[in-house]
Amino acid sequence: MNRRDEIASSLSRTWRVRRDPGVCDRATLNVPIRQVTSGPRAHWFGYYDIAAFDSTGERLLACASDFEWRAPSPSDALEIGVIDLADRDRFTPLGTSRSWGWQHACLLQWRPGYRDDVVWKDRIGDERITRITDERSGVERILDTGFYALSPDGNVALGCDLDRLEWMRPGYGCSALHVHRPTALAPQDSGVTRVDLNSGERKLLVSLAELQTLEPAEDRGRGGWHYVNHLSFSPDGRYFAAIHRWRRNLWTPRPYRAMTGFGSRLVVGALDGSGLRGVDPSGRTSHFAWRSPSQIVAWTRPRGERSGVFAIDIQTGSSEHIPGFIENGHHSYLTLPGRAEPEWMLNDTYPKPSRLRQELYLVHLATGRRYDLGSFAIAGLLKFGETRCDLHPRFSPTGDRISFDSAHSGRRQMYVAELSDFVRSFSSLAGE
Repeated sequence: MNRRDEIASSLSRTWRVRRDPGVCDRATLNVPIRQVTSGPRAHWFGYYDIAAFDSTGERLLACASDFEWRAPSPSDALEIGVIDLADRDRFTPLGTSRSWGWQHACLLQWRPGYRDDVVWKDRIGDERITRITDERSGVERILDTGFYALSPDGNVALGCDLDRLEWMRPGYGCSALHVHRPTALAPQDSGVTRVDLNSGERKLLVSLAELQTLEPAEDRGRGGWHYVNHLSFSPDGRYFAAIHRWRRNLWTPRPYRAMTGFGSRLVVGALDGSGLRGVDPSGRTSHFAWRSPSQIVAWTRPRGERSGVFAIDIQTGSSEHIPGFIENGHHSYLTLPGRAEPEWMLNDTYPKPSRLRQELYLVHLATGRRYDLGSFAIAGLLKFGETRCDLHPRFSPTGDRISFDSAHSGRRQMYVAELSDFVRSFSSLAGE
């Protein structure tokens, strides 16, 4: 290929990345799906877009609980373990946590850049801590602060007030039924924090008081109770994103606080706290994922638009609707080794009263083809609310596997979809 052809090919790829066709076509992909945990205990991983698989794709993290129909109390311990997919899905206990909820679990995940390090949040007394444990040697370090998200190099974490988050939206913070109700609408000492995972040093990047006054916003919750949720690093580790939320009151019964009654916008800033800006001021931001270092894709509803999936430029705040997505879900992206841009999106759907099933699917970004992997019924008391079991699907690093949680058997368990070389071979053929 000569230089002119290389430039033309690069421009073509750039245009295709920035102008995803959305979902233009739909097909069924029949792949083996197996249950990798079993009762009598409930097993699950937790949130989406978090490293459940290790770098080899052979080890999968899991949580286990003896119950699943009620909110956890401060005394309820969650068991942490590793599933060896190469050894008949053998589960090996690794530790416990008493700082968890049904949606995020204990934010269990592999530490990027550290082959065997596993990180999760826990509690000693009333103090939130972070455990960093070497899965093979068992050597453990404890940081005297909680965390939420890990940087791409595994050296920095983002954190927030998990007790406050649990009050504002039960199931997303930690076992905090004993924690006193917040007394300040937007305190100066609570917000987004940065934690050095090597030294344990903690710094407040932006306070809730600053977020309350940050412009622009169509509705930034004046007079509301403010908090942050879903913190995330950009793929290059230069920026962070967070959902800034607010509630009008705290008197709403717990089951409803877990599902509704809040405003929401997307904010982005640098890792030193500078350059903070609202990039989706609609008040409707929901699930989001970084598509590239400069672009976030989120389910939202900009002024004058219908709800849908929008690509948002983090510098300008400009957004572009991506067609074909008619339901909110937990989406993430896969960038294959050696590639500059993601080629696949992984997503699921929420159950509805009119359709008590959750769908799992892939989208090939360049062609817009959706591949349905399965549809899973929801069970009993796990339909809605704080204790519900969302699929929260997650890619392995090379795209060979997908893990997800499901309660279609009557109890939440973990499942693995074996994609084999489909993702890589399809991407190779599509790029020819």
